[in-house]
Amino acid sequence: MKEAQTTIPPLFRCPISLDLFTDPVTLCTGQTYDRSSIEKWLASGLQPLLLQLLFEKVDPDFSQEHVEFVEQGLCCVLRLLPFGELECLNMLKEKSKLLSFVVWFEHGSVMVKQSLCHLVEAISSSSETRELAAMIGKDHRFLHRIVCLVQQNSETSDAGIKAISALCCSESNREKIVQQGLINGLIIYILNSERKERSLAAIAMARLEQLLGIGRAKEALINNPNGVKAVVKMLFRVSDHKGSESAVNSLMMVCHESLQAREKAIVAGV
Repeated sequence: MKEAQTTIPPLFRCPISLDLFTDPVTLCTGQTYDRSSIEKWLASGLQPLLLQLLFEKVDPDFSQEHVEFVEQGLCCVLRLLPFGELECLNMLKEKSKLLSFVVWFEHGSVMVKQSLCHLVEAISSSSETRELAAMIGKDHRFLHRIVCLVQQNSETSDAGIKAISALCCSESNREKIVQQGLINGLIIYILNSERKERSLAAIAMARLEQLLGIGRAKEALINNPNGVKAVVKMLFRVSDHKGSESAVNSLMMVCHESLQAREKAIVAGV
């Protein structure tokens, strides 16, 4: 058997791993590699380079050419994320690069904002980038913009809900994002979701329940004219079991200590 292995021609081995091909792919150069090997190689080399180029500086005029480059670059980075190490994202901890990140989130196209939301979701979900997630969670400009984003009745708001949900996994981020008006943003998102066939209302409701452990969040929900009403409406969504559970828990939390919340819940139909 050993003798047979030594006679295997190099043509049948991946030039990167030197193992036998299992899923060969041929690049435009004509060279063939094993798919998993070339994907890991590209992620380890191309991903850091793209991040460096994307966030090195921002064109103050936001030219169409520059915007398109950032759109394509971010799509490429996101596709490579599963194959590389998230640690390379820590270059965004540099003050200038984090500022560029925030500026693009403020002024970028819809596609750029969606991609940056997905990037925040990945950053917040990994122990390798925990410190970076904390830095993003302290940036008032970014938090203000993402709260505004979830209030828009668009697909971009769904990406914003996912990013916020990931950021809220860190307890240290919750207080700061509540201060930027997230409770009102979640209420608007939940109410807007009534007119959608598909939404992330259950995730938004779960985050609302989680944040109600903060006194300021309870006050914001009760004081919002549509706050308790939105939770009650979520309670009666038969098609959204998880969202209904979170709505029940949320109502119990706010009504336990607040007569005003109980009165609003009765008026809303409880």
